Amino acid sequence: MDVQGLVDRVSDLAGGDSGKKLVEAVSGLIGNSSGLSSLVSNLSQGGLGEQVQSWVGKGSNVAADPEQLASAIGNEKVHEVATEAGVTDEQAKTGIAAVLPQLIDQLTPDGAVPTSGVGGMLQGLKGMLG
Repeated sequence: MDVQGLVDRVSDLAGGDSGKKLVEAVSGLIGNSSGLSSLVSNLSQGGLGEQVQSWVGKGSNVAADPEQLASAIGNEKVHEVATEAGVTDEQAKTGIAAVLPQLIDQLTPDGAVPTSGVGGMLQGLKGMLG
C-alpha cells in the first residue's frame, strides 16, 4: 500500500481529514533508526513478536490487535498520538494498528531494521503528506 492509500484508509477509520495527522503522529513514534530499532524491540517484548517480524520481513503483514498494540506501546504514547492527531484515544489505537505495520514495512524494505537512513525516509514520508 502506498502512502496516499494508507492516509485514505486511516482517514476512513478516524473519520474525516484526521488520517494525515494520524500518520504523522504515528511516524513520530519511530523518530529515527534507533527509534525504529527500539520500537521493534519493545513491541516484540510486548507480545507482538510474530506480528513485528512479519512487518519487518518481506512477506505479508500480520495484523495486530489495537488493544494489544496499545498495551505494548503504552497508554501515554497512545494519548500523545491521539492529541497530536486530534482524535480520541480509541481512534488513535485503531489508527496505530492500521498505520504502524505499514510504516515499519516501508521502513524495512530489505527485511531487516536498517542501522541508518530511517530519518530521511520519515522526512520523505512527511513531505509526501504535505
